[in-house]
Amino acid sequence: MFNCDAARQAEWLEHLQTLNQVQRGLPGLISAPLHRGTNSRTVGNYVVRAAAEGWKAVTRHPDVVEDMRPIMAFATFEPHLQEPGEVIS
Repeated sequence: MFNCDAARQAEWLEHLQTLNQVQRGLPGLISAPLHRGTNSRTVGNYVVRAAAEGWKAVTRHPDVVEDMRPIMAFATFEPHLQEPGEVIS
């Protein structure tokens, strides 16, 4: 979950969309939908990867690190690794 000033949510989403495009080209990505918080201060980037090790490798990838730089200049985030549970579709 990312947190940011409400006035910058649109800019923030653009940065996250760019970040997701970079991740799309890396191995193990299954999906990465963005969810805009109705409070205008949060954005969820629910990234699903094939394995936790893949996520850890992506966080060290130079392109990802570079694309995170402008996001972290005005936003904070709290990453959570989760294991698969029940799927409802």
